[in-house]
Amino acid sequence: MRCDGLVVDAHPSDVEPVDLHLPLRRLRLVDARRLGRGGRWLRTPDARWRLHLEGGGYDVTVEGTWVLLAHLGTLGGWPQP
Repeated sequence: MRCDGLVVDAHPSDVEPVDLHLPLRRLRLVDARRLGRGGRWLRTPDARWRLHLEGGGYDVTVEGTWVLLAHLGTLGGWPQP
């Protein structure tokens, strides 16, 4: 993660490794969903979320913990889901 983007290092076993440079400021938050069930606290640091982002020629889905995705959102200037 950098202040202007995110580098995704994907290593699925059946494809070549890929470095994807995502310009966070060009992406806009299209959808945000909490993964899993239970608990009334949706934004605990370890709660898992999925974000759908579009813009700048990208259509991306990102999954991770609330604290990581909130940090990405701060860097990208996205509204808090």
